[in-house]
Amino acid sequence: MELFRFVVTLRDKASYLIYKESQTGKVFMDYTRVPDEKWNEYPFNLFPKQRFNFKEKPFQIAPVAHFFMGGVKIAPSGGTDIQGLFAAGEVTSGVHGANRLGGNGLSECLVFGANSGLSAATYAKRNTLRKASFDSEEWLKSLMGDKVDSKTHYEISRLLKRIRGIAWTHAGPIRNETGMREALSLLEGIDEELQNLKVNNTVDLISKKEVGNASLVMKAILLSSLARQESLGAFQREDYPHPSGSNVLKRVSVQRGEEGEGLKIHEAHINL
Repeated sequence: MELFRFVVTLRDKASYLIYKESQTGKVFMDYTRVPDEKWNEYPFNLFPKQRFNFKEKPFQIAPVAHFFMGGVKIAPSGGTDIQGLFAAGEVTSGVHGANRLGGNGLSECLVFGANSGLSAATYAKRNTLRKASFDSEEWLKSLMGDKVDSKTHYEISRLLKRIRGIAWTHAGPIRNETGMREALSLLEGIDEELQNLKVNNTVDLISKKEVGNASLVMKAILLSSLARQESLGAFQREDYPHPSGSNVLKRVSVQRGEEGEGLKIHEAHINL
C-alpha cells in the first residue's frame, strides 16, 4: 500500500526527493527484499515484462517529465482564444490546479475530449471555411533561402537539445529565481542563433519552427514560475519553499504581445 501511494498519489513528493538526492550522486531503487508473493501484485507485476532482473539488482532512478499541468486556456466548451480552435487533455490548463492525482489524466481526456469534440463538430457545421488572405506558396518561399549551410539540420537539432537541457537544469522539479533568469538569458541567445539559420526545404523549416515554439513555451513557463513566488502542490521554488499563506489562490497566464513586445504576464486571484 505504501508503494502504491508512492508511485500514484505522492508522485510530486517522490520527484522532489529523488531530484534532491540526484544532485549529490546516483539514486537507486532496491526491490531485492520484496517477498515473492508480492510480485503478482501491482505495480510489481509490471516489472517482469522488462529485460532487467529487478528481483536481484537495485536500479538507478530519476524524475521524468510525466504530465504538463498548465497550458492553453479553454472555455467550458473547450474553445480557445483563437476562433475555431478547440483543445482537450494535457495541452489545456485549469483542470488540475496545484497537483494531479494518478489516473485522473485519462478521465480528463475522456470528459474534455468528448466535450471539445462535440463543440468543434458543432462549430464546423455552422461555419464555412474561408479562403486564406495570402498565397501560401509565396509565404513558404519567403521563409526559405537558396544558399544554406550543410550543417543547418545539425544546428537545429543542437539548439533543441540545448533547450531541453535548459528546461531540466533551470525549470525542473525545483526552481529558483537565479536559475530561471539565467535560463531566459540563454533562450534569448538561442533565438538569435535560430533566427540566423537559413533553410531551403520544408523538413528543416518545420524543425526550425518547432525549436522556436519550444523556446517560446519555455519562456512562458519561466515567466509564469517567476511570477508565482511560492511552493504549492507540484510547483516548487527553493527560494519560496512555502505556500503564500493566504486564502487566495493565484492563477498566472501568459499572452503574446504585439510584434516586438514579447510575452505579457497576467495574474488572477481567486478568493476561497
